Amino acid sequence: MRTACDELGALEIAVDADSSADLLLRGRLISARLELQAAAAYGLRASAATLSSDGLDVDIGSPFERRLPNLRAASALKYRVRLTQDDIRRSPVLFASLQEILRTLLKTGVSAAIGETLPEGTLNVELVNVEALANGKLVLVADAEATQSDGSVVRLQGLRVRTRPRASPSLLVLDTPELISTFEGFGARLEFGLPFMRAAGVPLPAGILLQSVVCNDGALTCEGTIQLQPIDYDAALLQIQELAAEAAAAAARQERAAAAAAAVDVDVGDGTVDVQASVVEDEPPSAGRSLPPAA
Repeated sequence: MRTACDELGALEIAVDADSSADLLLRGRLISARLELQAAAAYGLRASAATLSSDGLDVDIGSPFERRLPNLRAASALKYRVRLTQDDIRRSPVLFASLQEILRTLLKTGVSAAIGETLPEGTLNVELVNVEALANGKLVLVADAEATQSDGSVVRLQGLRVRTRPRASPSLLVLDTPELISTFEGFGARLEFGLPFMRAAGVPLPAGILLQSVVCNDGALTCEGTIQLQPIDYDAALLQIQELAAEAAAAAARQERAAAAAAAVDVDVGDGTVDVQASVVEDEPPSAGRSLPPAA
């Protein structure tokens, strides 16, 4: 776990088995619990995370038979993750997902308001901040840019959308979204929300189910299950080989492009262009053939 995490503040593991022999020789666990504090991995950050299982049946493998450790059957892990406002901002994967949901919300909301579907590319939204994780709702702050039918561009900074996160088994849904307007005066500050017509959601990765989302006390707490499948080592090795081949091909293309750029030297001076290039003859010119004058 420490190797897999980019950052890890604390790690605690508890394992329960009938005996050491069952655990070490047979790979049988009654239960296991793993707790992380201040962890960051794979583009996600969390103030706290817990993984627990009511039982795992593990094939511990054998070096004599060249058999790697693996699960004997699919198993479910329960998870609980607590994300603060800072965690969300510093999680590129989660931040990008919220930005895509917000774009969908705004596009459907504007489309419903004007009575027609906006064409692609007319509305550009960039998520700036996530705040006010309280009372079951969060606020997404963004800058928006819209291209009107006459070609003019309208920009809006500090657009604020308040919404309630909700769990669906395979989706994180932003429900009851509102476009917030703030008014100040007479010693008071009031916020009014213009409701959208639709909600929006982002699909979760395969094997991850979301059972509950609680937004309160400055944090977002998510609970659900992760379905662990036995590792297909042959498929994993093939995927690694394909990624390595793609990386090698990309490096070769970059080297060829750099060599081609270095082979031509263009000097722009007093309105003239001097091009220097090297030419390699496959064979010497035949007798009686005159060479063209040098440029």
